[in-house]
Amino acid sequence: MGAVDPNDLTLTFEVGALERLADPAAALADAATWSVYIGIATEGTDPDAMIGAWDADVDFVGRTLAGVLAEARQRLQTGRHVLVGADETQRLFARSLGAEFRTIEDAAARAGWSLRQRY
Repeated sequence: MGAVDPNDLTLTFEVGALERLADPAAALADAATWSVYIGIATEGTDPDAMIGAWDADVDFVGRTLAGVLAEARQRLQTGRHVLVGADETQRLFARSLGAEFRTIEDAAARAGWSLRQRY
């Protein structure tokens, strides 16, 4: 196995964060162009329903944030693991599992994604 590129990225979205976007499917497709792996933590919501609703092509999905992040860190060898979450309360949680954290507002601003007017 070769060296891990520190710029390679695994990006995990918390479902509440995706729901704040004007076009979650477009954001997921865009993120796939600059991320090695894309995943969604559905927080109890049926994963198949979420993926189908957004017609999303993701690499991994799970019902719990802890499970998704821990498994991604263990199985997916990228230089960075980033959780995009709905609010700041998830920052310490992400860090405890070795992931960086971005709020959906920050991620959207950096990537040029539009947020829904009301959520």
